[in-house]
Amino acid sequence: MLTAQSEQFRRQVDASLAQSRAQSAAASSFTGSSNDDFYKRADDFDQNMRGTEHMQDQYGQVTDQYNDYNYHWTDGFGRFVHTDDPNFDPNKYLNGDYQQMTPVHP
Repeated sequence: MLTAQSEQFRRQVDASLAQSRAQSAAASSFTGSSNDDFYKRADDFDQNMRGTEHMQDQYGQVTDQYNDYNYHWTDGFGRFVHTDDPNFDPNKYLNGDYQQMTPVHP
């Protein structure tokens, strides 16, 4: 009889702990990921409305560039060159050290 009572008590404690953990996980996932989801959706909407995409230069700096072009180059000093030609290299025509930028995917 003591063993049965002990076993029942243990099951109640386990069920209570499982319920508490589930509620904590639901609350933390709601606040953490919902804020992240909201930010991502808002950023996607903003990018879509402005016709831009996030691009990263050779120094890790992220800027928004118009998505009218497939290739973006920068010299790291705020000068940008945009093209749809995959073979275009602005270093052949312009002074500076232009590097191709890469898209940022959050």
